[in-house]
Amino acid sequence: VDVTGTLSSSELPDDFPKYTITGSSISDEEFLVSMRGTTDAAYNYIFIMTAEENIRWYKQVPGYAYNFRKIEYQDGTIRYAYQQYDADVEGTNGGITYTHIVLMDESFNVINDNIHPLAYGSITDSDYGCENHDYKILSDNHYILTTVTLSMADNVPGYEGKQIPVVNAIVQEQKDGEVVMQWESMEHPELYEASVYNNDYGSLVDNPDALYTDYVHINSIAVDPENYDLLISCRSIGLIKLDRETGEIIWIMGRGRNDISGMTEEQTGLYQHDVRYLEDGSITIFDNSGGVDSTSRVCRYWIDEDTLKLEDFEEYTTEYKSTSMGCAGLVDDDTDTYLICYGGGIADFAFEERDFSSGKVNMQLEFDNGDTLYRIFRGTEYNRLTFGTICLIDRLSRVFWKKTDS
Repeated sequence: VDVTGTLSSSELPDDFPKYTITGSSISDEEFLVSMRGTTDAAYNYIFIMTAEENIRWYKQVPGYAYNFRKIEYQDGTIRYAYQQYDADVEGTNGGITYTHIVLMDESFNVINDNIHPLAYGSITDSDYGCENHDYKILSDNHYILTTVTLSMADNVPGYEGKQIPVVNAIVQEQKDGEVVMQWESMEHPELYEASVYNNDYGSLVDNPDALYTDYVHINSIAVDPENYDLLISCRSIGLIKLDRETGEIIWIMGRGRNDISGMTEEQTGLYQHDVRYLEDGSITIFDNSGGVDSTSRVCRYWIDEDTLKLEDFEEYTTEYKSTSMGCAGLVDDDTDTYLICYGGGIADFAFEERDFSSGKVNMQLEFDNGDTLYRIFRGTEYNRLTFGTICLIDRLSRVFWKKTDS
């Protein structure tokens, strides 16, 4: 449905999700909502809600969708995108689904309705699906995508030469129909030992009934605005920083391995979700289980990339326990206000805006049917990080050339 202006409730479909809002936001940015609903539903909705709590635009999607977001390119072009559910990934011990990405222009006209990984490396199918957790659209023909293959690994430390079924996590960057970088987790044996979840490899040897073990489980990706490298958040490991040109691992920060000095184990996330870079270069995560009594929290890190040392750390605790999914986005730095979605937790609402400086919840949205969300987006994502010109950057006391936009 292509709608301009603001809809009244009488103009919405009868089955449009009913919601109740308590309080009001301190921001005037719009919310971009993708409903998951029940997994067997024929369709669900994605929609844009204004700060005044009215629906400005909506679309009915088959099944359900993930990660509906508004994007602005380097040249100011506006785009909207979402991930359309295709099918569950069977035979794993992780919650993964295959999807494809739909890209729309600023008037919500579809530009590309089937963005997906290209056949490369472990991906042998020319029409392979993305996995459902995250993506970056850098231009109409330039994407960073995540997916998985179900593979047999023979390089697990302590079990070399043995065939072990693993969920091989993949990050693929493609531009103009060609792969410019592909990272595959199973090419990095150190990640097997860094994993703190789904890592009982011995039980998988010579076990024909074993599920493919999801020992990495990517749930979010972010591009470093300073050096253009890639940071991925993994439920089973923590944060992994990648060289975006070579795919090499720069550092890992997790409870199974931590390359960042000056921090305690309690400061690292546990089964965390949703990594983001902020304007000052700091990093936030929604930490599902790392708080006191395994409660969820928002963690913010200031890391010196030259020395790999934690310079500062802030945590914002909540009373909820999220088992999976969720996100946290900074709304106001002065008051430490965040927009939080608790995902698969016990919260009985979809998302809230919380002022941690005062302990006040500014607003909450609750769907009448009790639905929770995978993730909530607000405002515009500025994806202005594309390969092109040559610039000189200094990292880890080494000067080297890297293809980036200056």
